[in-house]
Amino acid sequence: MARRAPSGRAPAVAPAPSRRLAGRVLVLFTLSLSCSYLCYSLLCCCGGPAAPRARCPPARAAAAKKLLQQSRPCGRPAPAPPAGSAPGPARPGTKRLPRAIVVGVKKGGTRAVLEFIRVHPEVRALGTEPHFFDRNYHRGLEWYRNLMPRTLDSQITVEKTPSYFVTKEAPRRIFNMSRDTKLIVVVRNPVTRAISDYTQTLSKKPDIPTFEGLTFRNRSLGLVDTSWNAIRIGMYAVHLESWLQYFPLSQIHFVSGEKLITDPAGEMGKVQDFLGIKRVITDKHFYFNKTKGFPCLKKSESSGLPRCLGKSKGRTHVQIDPETLSKKPDIPTFEGLTFRNRSLGLVDTSWNAIRIGMYAVHLESWLQYFPLSQIHFVSGEKLITDPAGEMGKVQDFLGIKRVITDKHFYFNKTKGFPCLKKSESSGLPRCLGKSKGRTHVQIDPEVIEQLRDFYRPYNIKFYETVGQDFRWE
Repeated sequence: MARRAPSGRAPAVAPAPSRRLAGRVLVLFTLSLSCSYLCYSLLCCCGGPAAPRARCPPARAAAAKKLLQQSRPCGRPAPAPPAGSAPGPARPGTKRLPRAIVVGVKKGGTRAVLEFIRVHPEVRALGTEPHFFDRNYHRGLEWYRNLMPRTLDSQITVEKTPSYFVTKEAPRRIFNMSRDTKLIVVVRNPVTRAISDYTQTLSKKPDIPTFEGLTFRNRSLGLVDTSWNAIRIGMYAVHLESWLQYFPLSQIHFVSGEKLITDPAGEMGKVQDFLGIKRVITDKHFYFNKTKGFPCLKKSESSGLPRCLGKSKGRTHVQIDPETLSKKPDIPTFEGLTFRNRSLGLVDTSWNAIRIGMYAVHLESWLQYFPLSQIHFVSGEKLITDPAGEMGKVQDFLGIKRVITDKHFYFNKTKGFPCLKKSESSGLPRCLGKSKGRTHVQIDPEVIEQLRDFYRPYNIKFYETVGQDFRWE
């Protein structure tokens, strides 16, 4: 018969198998987690198979979870940011529009001026000719700006395109970019310049006509062909008029092409003064190259070695007939400019001196916008014979009191026209300057008669339009 347990004591219970199993699983899970972290540390954190020598501090199982959550692995620099996520170090300087431009002239020495001025540390220059203001204006100012070298705030950007000087639109376009732009023009004896221009063309096109053949419309009469570009470029005064409509002379510096050869330091000193920078380029920068026939730089901007302009500079000029050189290329005769064919009486209306006098033609444009009542015509002839009368009509037209009368004028026999007895400022008699009242050149009476015949129909139409007969017939 079984014996009962003493009262008040619980019977002994054997350990449950499930509790032992749970303990084993927990140990295995902890070991697994520890192994996983160690593998991660060896393969990922410390370079994996590609870097077997890298070691990381051993991890403890209890801290495995926390360490796995750290953002930066041990013993390894932070990874580089992806491309485009952060800009690299900025290049020094900014691309700016030029503050000074070498606008001309071709074959005058513009390349030499550019290369010489680039030696200056306060100048950065574009090496190529951008031709923006003559050929590429349609591309816009941003395109132009992006061509420029980077400059610091203390530096000046310069570019060179010699064809700007003879481009009609260039002055206005440069003015619209910046009215403060400084302009440099390298000029040279126009005859020598034309020969140099021809020599360059001849090197590229050996079959062109002779220099003499291109220079004259009629050599026996000495009529120079001003339509030939090599001749026309040298008519500096004509082209300068366009620039002076937009820029004062104080903003235009003329470099002598001849002095640039004989005294490069002196000419470049003036250029530096004009640009408002310190005179850094001096005699020590130049030596005379006997082979080239002009100065070269002892030290260039980039290499520090002596440097001369390229093979295209310093060509030997072709031999020109001395009689051709003695002709004045920019002063054809009045008769030569007036007629396309004198024997047929064909007047050349493309010549500005002739075209201006076709008043009826020009007036048509004005009458499209203004009535005749807003236009007053002063007779140039009556302004000489009766200045007070003509100025009285001007005062009436302006709606002001007639103050200017006969007492204000006296006739100057030397000038051949009236002068003021009393000027506005000094109270002394005053005549127009030396450029007024020149003695006219003698013109063949037959030419004058042919011109009168040419202008007659234009004059008649003008009289009829304005309602005045100026009696020029």
